[in-house]
Amino acid sequence: MTNSPIEILDENELSRYLKNYNSGLSEATAHVPIHAIDGPVASTSLPISFASTDEQEIIAAPGVSLRIRIVFLKLFCLSGSNFVVTMKSGADEIGYCGGRADVANYIHPLCLGANEAFNLRSDIADQIYGQVCYWTETIDNL
Repeated sequence: MTNSPIEILDENELSRYLKNYNSGLSEATAHVPIHAIDGPVASTSLPISFASTDEQEIIAAPGVSLRIRIVFLKLFCLSGSNFVVTMKSGADEIGYCGGRADVANYIHPLCLGANEAFNLRSDIADQIYGQVCYWTETIDNL
C-alpha cells in the first residue's frame, strides 16, 4: 500500500495525467486521479407538506439526460396516525415508507429513472410533513 495523494482532476488535468502516465513519466504515478462526480457535493434539501391521498409531485422531472438521486427522506404525520406512502419514479412504484414516522438514509442513493419526477402518494388524507435531500446527475456520467 502506498501513501499516494488522491486528487480530483478536471478534464484538462486528466488529459495531461493520462498522457504522462502512458509515456511512463514518474510524476504521473505519484498521483491517483479521481473523476469529480457530476452534481453538487452537498445535496439539495426540500420540505415536504401535503394532506391528500392524491399523488404529489415532490421533485419535478429534471430534464433530458438527467435523473434524480435521493440520499435522505423523512416523513411524519402530526396526528399520530399510521400511514403508508408510496414512492414513485414518474409512474413507477419504487418503494414504500410509513408508520407514524419514517426516516431513510440511503447509503447508495435511491436512483430514479431518466427525466422522471419524484412523487409520493399517501393512503390517508392527514397532514404529512417531512424532508427530502437529493441531487441531479447526468446519465452519461455512468
